[in-house]
Amino acid sequence: INIDLEVAESTDLVFEIIHIDGRILSTFTKTVNGNEIIPIDLEQYSPGVYFVKLKNETGQASRKVIKF
Repeated sequence: INIDLEVAESTDLVFEIIHIDGRILSTFTKTVNGNEIIPIDLEQYSPGVYFVKLKNETGQASRKVIKF
């Protein structure tokens, strides 16, 4: 999947891939500046429901992803 981000100033974002049962499967940090598209590879995971959570010092957001 690709995550299209737009940030006003450079920020470090923590990305988490979370299984529907709450297990954190993967975590990585990326510095984002301006407009960027962040690819996230889900090939290693079985079909199912996952959440992608993004966090920084000012807040967090998450989105549900269904892998077929």
